[in-house]
Amino acid sequence: MGPSSSISTGSTARPHSRGFTLIELLVVIAIIAILAAILFPVFARARENARKSTCQSNLKQIGTAFLQYAQDYDERFPIYNQAGVGAFVVASPYLKNTDVLVCPSSRQNTYGVNYTGVFNANMALSQVQVPSQCIMALDNGKSRALAADPWTRFPPLAGDNAAQGHANDDWAWPDGNATPTSGTLYTDTANPRHADGANCVFMDGHVKWYAIQKLTTPAATFNDCLWLAW
Repeated sequence: MGPSSSISTGSTARPHSRGFTLIELLVVIAIIAILAAILFPVFARARENARKSTCQSNLKQIGTAFLQYAQDYDERFPIYNQAGVGAFVVASPYLKNTDVLVCPSSRQNTYGVNYTGVFNANMALSQVQVPSQCIMALDNGKSRALAADPWTRFPPLAGDNAAQGHANDDWAWPDGNATPTSGTLYTDTANPRHADGANCVFMDGHVKWYAIQKLTTPAATFNDCLWLAW
């Protein structure tokens, strides 16, 4: 007989598998928590940047509507509230969708026309000396004016509102320097909804973001003021 060969029929033993220890689980949880803490603010900024871009698109359409209105009416802009009809209401036929009047970061009608230098005096296009440096409309506060037609204006340069000849509740300084007797911060001034700044559409139709300090504090003097037509 030939040499015999033995064939093993037994199964190979597998090493015993064990689960995670408590320390390992805690380490994994800690890593996930750290990653979440890092990534969540990034995601939040990304969402806000998307809303900021949508807001800029809204203001671009608003600016185009006002410019079209001016071309049809002797190159003059509407008064912000003439006979109870607001500037946004007057310009609404030039907007395909009035939803553009709602800032996505506020979900309210919180864009305001530039009352200080343009919409309080039936301004003509020819009176605006530097259109690229004069605000037409921008992010404003809480629509304390007319619910459908808020305005925005440049705050007083120093002192309290009464000393400047304005109503006590007209506006309030964002940095607390003024001493209004009532009112809410940013009510009738630019609102820092987007990364501590506001989007603005200018008289030439371009849109730009500015830090709130450029729009509301004494640093933005009348000699270097984006609110005036000159």
